[in-house]
Amino acid sequence: MAYISKVLDKGVKYFLVFIIVYELVTVDLSKANHLSINPSLLQRNNGNREKFHIKINDNEEYDSPSKNYIAKSFRRFIRSAEFGSPQSTPFSFNDNHYIAKVHWSGSNSSAILILMTDPDFMLSSLRPSYFYVSRDYGKTFENITKDLILPNGTQAVVTDFFSSSADNKKYILISKFHQYIFQSDDEFISFQRVSVPFIPMEIKYHPRFASNVLAYEKNEGNKMLYSSSNNGKSWSYKSSRVVDYYWSYAPPYDMETYVYYLKERYYDSGGVVLKSRIWGYYSTVVISDVVEFKLIEQYMFVVKNGTDSMHKIMQVSVNRGVFQNASFPIQNASSYIIADASENETMVAISHGKSANLYISGKDGTKFSLSMTNIVYYNDDDGKKSYLEHDFVELYRVEGISGIYIVTKLIGEEAGQRHLQSYITFDKGGEWSLIKAPSNLEKCPTDGCSLHISQEFAFHNPYTRFTPPYSKKSAPGFIIATGNVGESLKSSPSVFFSRDGGISWKKIFDGHYYYAFVDHGGVIACIEKFGTTNILQYSYDEGNTWNVYTFYTTPLRIYGLLTEPGEKSTVFTLFGSLPESHAWIIIQVDMKLVLGNECKKSDYKIWEVSDLRNSTEHCLLGKKQLYERRDPNSRCYNGRNYDRLISSDSCICTRDDFDCDFGYKLEWRGWNQICVPDGDFSNQGTPTWCQPGKFYNSSTGYRKVPGDECTGGVEDQYRPKLYACPIKRATEYLFYTTRNRIYRYDFLTKESVEFDLNEMQNVVSLEVDYQSNILFYADITLDRIVALNMNTGNVSMLLQLNNSRVHIEALTYDWMNGNLYYCDAGLAEIGIINLQGKHKKILVNSTVLDKPRALMLHPKKGIMFWTDWGRNPQIGSANMDGSNPISIIIDDIKWPNGLAIDYDENRLYWADAHTDKIESSDLDGRNRKVVTTDVFHPYSITIFKNYIFWDDWVKRSILKIDKKNSASPEIIIQSVFNGMDVKAFWPEKQAKDTNPCDYANCKFFCLPIGKYPYYRCTCPGNLIDNGNDNCTCPGSEMYENGECKARTTCADNQFKCKNGNCIPIGWKCDKDNDCSDGSDEDKAICGAVECSGDRFLCDGRCLLSSWRCDGENDCIDGSDEKFCTNNCTEDGKHFLCPNKRCIPISWLCDRDNDCPDGSDESSERCSFTTQTPFTQSKVCQLNQFRCTNGNCISFYSRCNGIDDCGDNSDEFNCTITTWQPPIVPLKCEVGQAYCADRTACYEKNTRCDGMYDCKDGSDEWNCKTSMTTSAPCSGYKCNSGECIPQNKVCDKKKDCSSGEDEAKSVCKETLVDTCYPAPFSFNCTINDGSCYPQHKKCDQVVDCGDVSDEDPKVCKVTDRVSNLEYKLDKTSITLKWEHAEVGLKDIDGYRIVYLDEYGKITKINTDVVTSYTVTNLRSCRYYLFAVAVAHNKVKESNWLYTSTDVLKTEGNKEPKGAYDIKIYSSFISWSEDSGRCYLDFEILYKILKCDKLVGEIQVDGTNIKNMDNLLINNGGNSSLTYNCSILIAYETVYGESFNVTSDSFLYKMYGTVIVPSRRQGSQTFFRSKTIIWAIPVALVLIALLSGLIAMVYKYRRLQRSFLAFAARGSYAHQDEFDDDDNMAVGFRSGEDAPMINRFSDDEPLVVG
Repeated sequence: MAYISKVLDKGVKYFLVFIIVYELVTVDLSKANHLSINPSLLQRNNGNREKFHIKINDNEEYDSPSKNYIAKSFRRFIRSAEFGSPQSTPFSFNDNHYIAKVHWSGSNSSAILILMTDPDFMLSSLRPSYFYVSRDYGKTFENITKDLILPNGTQAVVTDFFSSSADNKKYILISKFHQYIFQSDDEFISFQRVSVPFIPMEIKYHPRFASNVLAYEKNEGNKMLYSSSNNGKSWSYKSSRVVDYYWSYAPPYDMETYVYYLKERYYDSGGVVLKSRIWGYYSTVVISDVVEFKLIEQYMFVVKNGTDSMHKIMQVSVNRGVFQNASFPIQNASSYIIADASENETMVAISHGKSANLYISGKDGTKFSLSMTNIVYYNDDDGKKSYLEHDFVELYRVEGISGIYIVTKLIGEEAGQRHLQSYITFDKGGEWSLIKAPSNLEKCPTDGCSLHISQEFAFHNPYTRFTPPYSKKSAPGFIIATGNVGESLKSSPSVFFSRDGGISWKKIFDGHYYYAFVDHGGVIACIEKFGTTNILQYSYDEGNTWNVYTFYTTPLRIYGLLTEPGEKSTVFTLFGSLPESHAWIIIQVDMKLVLGNECKKSDYKIWEVSDLRNSTEHCLLGKKQLYERRDPNSRCYNGRNYDRLISSDSCICTRDDFDCDFGYKLEWRGWNQICVPDGDFSNQGTPTWCQPGKFYNSSTGYRKVPGDECTGGVEDQYRPKLYACPIKRATEYLFYTTRNRIYRYDFLTKESVEFDLNEMQNVVSLEVDYQSNILFYADITLDRIVALNMNTGNVSMLLQLNNSRVHIEALTYDWMNGNLYYCDAGLAEIGIINLQGKHKKILVNSTVLDKPRALMLHPKKGIMFWTDWGRNPQIGSANMDGSNPISIIIDDIKWPNGLAIDYDENRLYWADAHTDKIESSDLDGRNRKVVTTDVFHPYSITIFKNYIFWDDWVKRSILKIDKKNSASPEIIIQSVFNGMDVKAFWPEKQAKDTNPCDYANCKFFCLPIGKYPYYRCTCPGNLIDNGNDNCTCPGSEMYENGECKARTTCADNQFKCKNGNCIPIGWKCDKDNDCSDGSDEDKAICGAVECSGDRFLCDGRCLLSSWRCDGENDCIDGSDEKFCTNNCTEDGKHFLCPNKRCIPISWLCDRDNDCPDGSDESSERCSFTTQTPFTQSKVCQLNQFRCTNGNCISFYSRCNGIDDCGDNSDEFNCTITTWQPPIVPLKCEVGQAYCADRTACYEKNTRCDGMYDCKDGSDEWNCKTSMTTSAPCSGYKCNSGECIPQNKVCDKKKDCSSGEDEAKSVCKETLVDTCYPAPFSFNCTINDGSCYPQHKKCDQVVDCGDVSDEDPKVCKVTDRVSNLEYKLDKTSITLKWEHAEVGLKDIDGYRIVYLDEYGKITKINTDVVTSYTVTNLRSCRYYLFAVAVAHNKVKESNWLYTSTDVLKTEGNKEPKGAYDIKIYSSFISWSEDSGRCYLDFEILYKILKCDKLVGEIQVDGTNIKNMDNLLINNGGNSSLTYNCSILIAYETVYGESFNVTSDSFLYKMYGTVIVPSRRQGSQTFFRSKTIIWAIPVALVLIALLSGLIAMVYKYRRLQRSFLAFAARGSYAHQDEFDDDDNMAVGFRSGEDAPMINRFSDDEPLVVG
């Protein structure tokens, strides 16, 4: 080993290289590029040790680990030659202002800006604020205040400044006392003074568009909001009475420069949220009756009053969608705080009276689950404490790593010493635990102690003033916090550091400190907080060692520490002052020399985030996260451009990735915790709002932890299941699709049911399994085939094709063998899939097909047919296995669209869209006949008994015709737009016949063919067909779940099963057969298996005791069903069924037949007062036999010699036939169960999945209805809870059960605002509540569902005028129109109708003219006009009118303000414009202006009752005469404002004022020479003196304590989109602004 020592020399740096003890080499690094050494620990070669070279500046690798280690040590030590101490540069301001507001531009800018100021009441022209700019990272500062001059030559008093997060060069200084701003686009290298029409209080920059700015008169006058699109150079008025406002920018949902703001109302307690563009004059109402409003990225939150003033309700809008009520397990909320809104979930703290809880939502943002109870939460309902300045919740989000939060829990009745505990979560609130105590403590002060961290309360409390926690995205995993170890938070703090995101901690200092990171966390800097100091402590090895640096010659009082945003540089600044007298000093500290040279690749290590709860689990929130961090032993500089490498890979989902869903609670069951329904919130069965054709999500009781990104694994097991609402079964019906919708038409009732396709987009083909009542449909946009079980509502995806050429045109079902055939026109293929979607095979490919369109099967004949649109149009056929393809129709055929089979007469029917006819032939193409030519563009065709049905694209209808009597077609269904597939079904259509495949025992597919042996066994397309039903995977791949998979090597955190499967390592030896071959529970690996008391050992597994003697073989050897006695009832916990099955007594009367004969649910035993929805009824299905005792068994079980019914009724009246199923002994394997007819087995995990695996359907019998909760609604949520797609809102059809999706309040943009009486509007014949303007009638566009607006009986015999124009004045209107001359001989003239605003309709008849003037109208009134052609041969009710918009006759365009001013003794009155001509204007305020007065006086009403007192109270003098006027400020409906000033008038006081009354309006100054004011003035002076003494005392106290928090002006409204911000935003009733309770890099540091 080589040892290295450093020698200091003034001229040259040398190194002494010690080889063991006796060899010494001195190397001059100034003259060498490499070292040559002969270390003693290397092996000798011929007696000599090997000599090798080390390149100093090159990371060369060598041929042995020893050489590489020595070389690395040399290079690291050599680099340390450049290491030095921190460099500090002080700057004395000679400025004793009390407050310093500091902002570091960041983003590669060296500019630091500081505003030295005082509280507002201390500022004046004699003591103005000073504004400084540094352009060298704080080494020097320039005072530019001298350049901030007002037009009168005086110096401006700057009160605040603001910067843009989108452009760090743009700033605005405000001077609210003078109503001026100073704006700069280049960090105040230059700037422009701008006079503004408002009092500038608060500025908010747009988060992405740097020139867009909002200004707000907070707490001043009418709370005006103004906007600028050029960084403040010019301003536009937006609105008044604004309570809260936000920029909206949340791509991709909101890409525009919108402003959302809450505007209060005068006449009620609720305000209205408006939306407006920055340059727009118009505002759109978003939501009304709002008490509070908050916008955070894609979320909008509003609070409304509940049933009383003490309770509030919260509504949420996600992605700018419809507002929906937020659901919480506990509803009595008095106030809310949005604690966090990140990673697509929100955390909300709610006050429930004396306690507060923390709740977390899913991605929908509306459904919340309880995360933590009794958290520290503050609001001022009971009176605000003097040191608490805003509402807050103690929740801290650790930056840099997702999912880690720290919360403070209240363990006493009120916050205070010994009552606060800290908890941490690593899965975003899924599980909380006390923070592990630091490892470097000798022992905890108490048993079971933990670490407790101070947050908001301890920060503001004047007795503690603890520094809040600190973490940054630039240093993932690093956290510094102040707190203590023990049972709760104490007042004697220490500083603690964690390098692994809060998993482990160590104490670094005792006492109070400021702290910060520089160089991406490469250096940690700390400095004492209270008292005086000139010592800086820093660490460059992740807190392992600490160094001391003296940054100033004498101790200073330190007020704050500031780093560059993003911590990219090695520079930070300290803010302090001399202890003797306050004068600001700033010290710039540069840590560059501490770190030396820039880091190389070898200086970094990969750090992996792991879960605190399981050291072997490498996943956190479903992600395996890897971060690059500098090796603590490497001392080097990361650099400004360093981009930390981060990789995040999804993990396999496990139970730990899921929490209990809303309405479920956690309970222990055996060894596991499971989520069970909470009786107060869960609902059984189908939701009450469910309507036929709709879908709902049924919760499994679990939801993924918010922010969790795991995939696969148990995800499908826990995710909500999609179900269709129950659909009443029909006997004879027609299905048809119109691309975006599917309809079922009942032939008997003539009623239609519309099917909501959920996420499907473009359905062109469908099919039905009539016996099982399953609908199949294909989407050509999403390239998938879906199965919908109309009995159970279960929805499953059978096939997903990921190929851009895929275009599934047709589906058809083999009802005898349970296979689905499909036709892919894109790939020119015909394929087959089984109903589990696991097996697929291509039967006919592009060598036979060109552009196939329709597809039909004849299972009884074993033949399939198709149509082809290709270069050689034809109808083809083949065996149903694809063999023997032939063309049967090739002549006189062009566009063969539809195809159908008449199974009774064995004839083929097709429709040709080119020849416009329907034809038929025998199955071999012979005996061809034309059925009808009375078609226009047929697409799909189907047979129903004696009729042919088809959809016609020209007639937009479904028509029918008798297949034997070619009479005129009859329209059955109208208004079928984009009609695609049409299919009819009735019981006899899919009748079963002798099926040879019933005895074939094929492993995968049994396909009928048209010749002996009439079937063929074949393999799926992904397996090799070796003949004789021998199917294998290619090469060494293995077959698993329908796929051939390569035998892979398992990961480090996985266990490899003998069958090649990989499972999580934690599943090994957990007494559960996860490998399916039992290898993970092998005794050789796990040792002897012992089962708990409620389980028994079987096949090396631990099974539930209730599985013993339950009538099913769960053990391979059947031992669980051996030695069963009838004494199962002895323990009082079991019930014995007649078939000797022993079931738990809790299964009795649970509405589920657990005994085969149903005796556990018999009416004699159970008393059911209500019927549970969808309980299994005693109505047997079509493929079942009904026993005399009411039981249902399979038809196959009848007459088999076995008493399956239990009363032997299935064996009565049996006759022996020659055709019977062979009796073959059947044994089900592990994990399988017998079908009821004992002819097949099915997988247990497929029971009750909505798909029939057994031929008798017994795997779907007696299925319990799932517990359901509504899943996140991505569309429109009805009042009943039903979720419908957004495109169904305002579509003129009521989809919600109460019809609110078509309400005018919802559809105000799609429906006419007012349904005017005829003839200005019309309703459809079916009067569904929709109202349409008159011009929508006969416009060749169908709007009514019954097509009554396009009735040819009206539209073809009438016409209307066109180009209707008008000219208005105050009392008349002139109408002009055009009308074709061809119709003049059939008309009597024209009819003019107009409607006034009182609802009166006036009719005027005219001759054959083209213009007319309507007179005798009233000015300033609203009218609606319409003109119709008066046809003499058409009913008047069928005339077509052309109407105008709502018009208003002219009047005074603008109000003229106050006029007719009358002056009396100490009384003034005036008149104002009012009435209908002025409804478009709103009075904002009124001001009395008089000369010789200091200020203006705001007044109300239209009179001043005591003018003398008003003048005296505002500094007036009774001996003077005043020249006055009245100014009225107006605002238009478009947001424009203007002032109108009345004519001036003279006023002299008439009486003598003795006692001033309560002043009217707003006050300015008070002056009086009356001696009576001496006493109040004296009292005021005494109060001021007392305040001054208190202020001095408080300032001295603050010098010994702390005042440092992030703010910019009114700190509440600053940009909430900055990536560097770490904040929790909250709001509550009555608060004017949101609260930010975290530090923000984008904010100025305010120190005092």
